[in-house]
Parts: sequence; structure tokens; C-alpha cells
Amino acid sequence: MFSKVFNINYNRNLYILLLLVILFQLTALKYILGISYLSRLINGSLFIILLYSSMKAVFTGKYHRRIWLLYIFPGIFISFGILFNIILNSLDGRQVFSFLGEIMPWLVYLSVPYWMNKFHYPLKQLWYIFYVFMFLASLIGVCDYFLTFSGLNYLHHVMTSGGPFVSSLFCLYYQLQDGSLHGRLYSVFLEPGTFAMYLLPAMAYAFFYKRYFSLMLFILAMFLTRSLGGLIGGILLLISLGLWQSGSKKKFVVVGILLLLFLGWIGGAGNYLQRQYYHRVKSRTDRIFALEQGFLDLPKMIQIQPFGAKLYGSTAEQKENNEFYTGYTFTPMNNFRFGGVFALLGYCLVFFVSLGVLVSSRNRDSLSLEDRTVLSSIFPLFSFVIQRTCLWDSAIFALLFAPVVLKLLINARQASRK
Repeated sequence: MFSKVFNINYNRNLYILLLLVILFQLTALKYILGISYLSRLINGSLFIILLYSSMKAVFTGKYHRRIWLLYIFPGIFISFGILFNIILNSLDGRQVFSFLGEIMPWLVYLSVPYWMNKFHYPLKQLWYIFYVFMFLASLIGVCDYFLTFSGLNYLHHVMTSGGPFVSSLFCLYYQLQDGSLHGRLYSVFLEPGTFAMYLLPAMAYAFFYKRYFSLMLFILAMFLTRSLGGLIGGILLLISLGLWQSGSKKKFVVVGILLLLFLGWIGGAGNYLQRQYYHRVKSRTDRIFALEQGFLDLPKMIQIQPFGAKLYGSTAEQKENNEFYTGYTFTPMNNFRFGGVFALLGYCLVFFVSLGVLVSSRNRDSLSLEDRTVLSSIFPLFSFVIQRTCLWDSAIFALLFAPVVLKLLINARQASRK
């Protein structure tokens, strides 16, 4: 039964999967549009289908040992670690099955090699869908932002998994205690920093495909998010785009980008970033504390909670019952909490394999535009690992980035045999 789901019009089903991920997992659209009641049904159905697909990929797929070691096993470690911890917590009587959503991106990740072996993987089309979504989210978000702060928009209150917000027809805004609106662009995301994070690969895509109007729109949206990580990532992306440009234009692009960076720095960009960093006292101290305390607590956590922390439905319960709780701003430690040593090991392997592919990629002139988009985005996106749940934890990584990582791993194996 389930095999027919992926065998009949396979490409269309992957397009639908990406759209469902955007609607029900990536964004807050389910809250904005008032369809959150569908979320459990859709995500539950997706979980069953993807579980079947990933198991088929693991048990029937034929891969080289390099792919097993560097791609399949890390995904298995993460999925098994989180699932095992959920089972342990459920045996203690806690209602924790909502945490199954943490496994879903890794079920997609494990399914990708099977899909690539059995079918023609439509990476070009999937990237285009993501680009169109980010273009619409930016265009509608920016227009809505200016209408709202001009007093020309109707807002209403909505409750989300991130707490109470106010919403227009399509966009979220955070209301401060004095009743005013926080002046940052959220668009359809629960956090402006998350929006900024996904803008980075969209900017890279627009650059390589020469969609310059879209690129300028993404830059404006990035600025309106006022995300420090996004601004730093944007500067790193500028450098990265030059390095991954191909052909005779490369040297001119690199020189032009470095000149822009220098002019921007002497024009005050450096002072602006410095002011933003020191102005955000709570945000900065929370992230530094989570990073430092996470490393200090890790040996004790491995001894006391080797299979992961006790899971609770709310942050308040987590703070009260978990002595090692330091927030959710350091992604590797989040994976340890969800899935213990197995998940942490698997996540670190995925993380460093992505970096290794970036560093070791050769013959750059033969790369597709999607390959360049992925490779130029990886390094700038590293800045979000110490800030929040990041790209590597999402099905966007599995659908759009992992196929490139997998392809380059296969190409490296073939090159080594020559």
C-alpha cells in the first residue's frame, strides 16, 4: 500500500511533501490560517508514511559502506535515540508522543538515498518551490509590515506553540507588554531569526539564478528581521558566494564582494553589529550560558541521562524537573536531551560531514546551480547552531541539502577509485 504512495507520480508526491512541511512544520501558517486542528492529522499521516519509507530505505537499500558510515548510520542514531527516549518517557506515564515530530525530518533524511536510487530526484524543482515560497513570504511580509506600522492593517490575537501573537491575514507580530508591536519582521515564522535563517539559502539561490529583484527583496526582508545571526550570516554568505562562483567571473565577483564588505565596514556596518550584539543583553547571555553550561554538564548528563532527558510538554515543566535545562538555543545539546548519546553522536556526524563535503568539494566548475546554492549556504548557516533549532533539524535540510551532500559523497568515492 505505502509503496504505491511513492511509486505513483513520485515527483508530485515530493512536491506535496515539501508544501506540507512548509505549511505544517516550517511556518506558523497553520495558526495564522486557523487550521492547526489539521496539524496532528497531517503530521501523523506523514509520520506513518515516512517511517515506512525510511525503514524500506534502511533494510532494502544497497549503498556503499562510505554512505552507510557517513550518511545512513548517523540518521539511524538520531532517529533511534529520540524514539527510544520517547518510549522510556511514555513508560513513566508522561504524554510525550508529540515529540515524535522531532524524528520526522530524520525519516525524510533516511529516505532520500532510497528515493535517489530508485527515481530521478527532482532537486531542481524542489529548490524552485522553496524559492517561490520564500519570495512570497518576503513580498507579502514586507508589504504587510509597512501596512501594519502605518496603521492600515487589521490585527487579531492568535495562540501558537510559541505563545500569544497578533496576526494580520498572513503575518505574525509580537505584542509587547505596553501593547505596542515589536518592530521586527516575522512574516509567517514564529521567530524573525528563523525567517532570517531560511532567507540565507534563498538569497544564494537568487544570486546564482540571477534573480536580482528577488535578491534585493530578500536583503530588505533580512534587514527588517533585525536578526543579528542573520546579518552575520549575510556577511558570511557574501564571501561564500564569491568562492563558489564559477568560471572567469569568479575573481571579479570575489574582489567586488570584498570591496563591498570593506566599504560597508568603514561605513558603519561593523559598529552597527557591535551595538546590536551588546544591546541584546538577555539574548546574548542566554546563548553564552547555554553553550558554556552545556559543555560543562555534558559528562554528568552522559552518566545520569545517557538515553536523553525526561521530556515534558511545557518549558515551565522542563525547567522545574530537569536539573540540566539551559534552554533550547544550543542545537547539539537539544539533540542530546531528545535522544541521548545516540542522537548527539549522529547529529555531530551529520554536522561535520556537511562541513567536510564543503571543504573537500573539488572540480567546482562541474557543480549545478543547486549544488552551489547548498555549498555556499552551509557555512553561513553554522552561525545559527548556537542560537536556535537550525536548518539541520528540519525537513528542508533533508529534502534540499542532504541530496547534494549525498551526491558529493558518492562522487568523492568514485574519484578516489580512479
